Amino acid sequence: MVNKELLSYIRTQKDLGKTETEIKSVLTDGGGWSAVDIDEAFRVQDMKKRLSSRQKNDAFIFLGIASLVILFLFLWFLFWVVSSLENPPNIPGTGIGIFLNHSFNDMFSVVSLT
Repeated sequence: MVNKELLSYIRTQKDLGKTETEIKSVLTDGGGWSAVDIDEAFRVQDMKKRLSSRQKNDAFIFLGIASLVILFLFLWFLFWVVSSLENPPNIPGTGIGIFLNHSFNDMFSVVSLT
């Protein structure tokens, strides 16, 4: 099992812009860590990084698919409403029938005042 203190130190040093070689030399020379522990800690760090980037990719894929489904449903509903304008359903009490009973010709006709 990798030491949490070692993982934290490696993450901090990487955030500061240190290279893997620089971090390893400091840990082996002055830190007293074994090469096996250091290599294992770097493997764990890389694995965590890959998992987090994969989770982000999965989230973007999910959001993309959800957006397409919502767009499809919106377009399907819009087509249904436009196609029903010619033959509106009778839905009492909702007011939808009143709106749908008007055709496009009625909406855009010019009223003559003479």
